[in-house]
Amino acid sequence: MKKGGQYEGLMRCKEEGLIDHIVISTHLPGPQVKEIIQKNEFEGVLLGVNILNRTDKEMLKKRMGLYRWSLLADRVANAGDCIECGACEGACTQHLNIIERLKEIAAWERILDSKMNRFLGFAKKARQKLTSLFRS
Repeated sequence: MKKGGQYEGLMRCKEEGLIDHIVISTHLPGPQVKEIIQKNEFEGVLLGVNILNRTDKEMLKKRMGLYRWSLLADRVANAGDCIECGACEGACTQHLNIIERLKEIAAWERILDSKMNRFLGFAKKARQKLTSLFRS
């Protein structure tokens, strides 16, 4: 904690009876949340549902199930659309490595898109074969 920061101010407020509890809300990854809880400095932690809180395996499973994970401005959005301007990380109060995570997700998207394209190519050939068999 930063000396003279918000936490110290909250501790004074609690000591003076102005507040009853000190809790936090976070989107940090699990290991960092565990570290915060183990320090026992807060009486509660509110965890948001966030794509960054998922394991790689969970993310791949979710991505495969949805095929596209987000819609933005009425079009399909992919993690690879990130232009790495840094605006999201600059605005993030949890100091998440958003760009790094988007790069990981973009790599998954490329793999899954490749697999999906192979499957669609196979399905198209199979349909053509069946169509030609029924026309004969």
